[in-house]
Amino acid sequence: MKKMMTVLAACAVTSLALADSGVVSQNIVGYQTVNVNSGFNMFSLNWVEIGTANDAIAISNLFGSAQDASLTAGANAGVSDMLQVWNGTGYEGYFYKNNAGTHYWQKVGVPGATADSVPTSAGFWFLRRASGTTNLTISAQVRAISTFGHVMENGFNAFGVSFPVTVAINDAASWDWDAAGVTAGANAGVSDMLQVWNGTGYEGYFYKNNAGTHYWQKVGVPGATTDTIPLGAGVWFMRRSTAITVTQTKTF
Repeated sequence: MKKMMTVLAACAVTSLALADSGVVSQNIVGYQTVNVNSGFNMFSLNWVEIGTANDAIAISNLFGSAQDASLTAGANAGVSDMLQVWNGTGYEGYFYKNNAGTHYWQKVGVPGATADSVPTSAGFWFLRRASGTTNLTISAQVRAISTFGHVMENGFNAFGVSFPVTVAINDAASWDWDAAGVTAGANAGVSDMLQVWNGTGYEGYFYKNNAGTHYWQKVGVPGATTDTIPLGAGVWFMRRSTAITVTQTKTF
């Protein structure tokens, strides 16, 4: 598993007036600013693209021409900034292509500017080639839906919260862990697990079965955790058994 670097996120929300349609949208729009370090950074997408019904954001609009000066473009994937997007079972790779001075995201092995998107709630990696840090901003809107199902396959799954908000891991109003069939056990060796980036490493949690009562417990800290999954954080869900769907409910 690749090392994940620090991710910092902030957001602001406001009403959006769609002047060209003559109506006022009820959608909530805003932005998320991510502090990207040199090397690998893992985070998640908690928004959808502004003005569309897509449950995703096009890669060309995620970190595109407006932030060109903050990105490293090159002839191939070995020298360019890269995205690695989780597709449910593995990664799709993209690099920031320099084509005779024109820059765009290109899928590895597929010439030309990609039309692919990053799905909302997906976990993904950003590989920064340059030294130091830079800030990248995602402008987007909140999903109109009130619930979203995260499919958790057997093994490791990269994901994030479905809406732009920090969520308590044990918040029963937000998650249906038990109803989804998450595997609870006596210890981390037999239970489903979460690994959440804390800025310098992972915080590990296992789904505890305490005499029939189930909750997420932090490894080494007895009792139900009060920790959260921060906005923008990439998370690993380690599923012990067959695939399940974990539903998150929007609570704002």
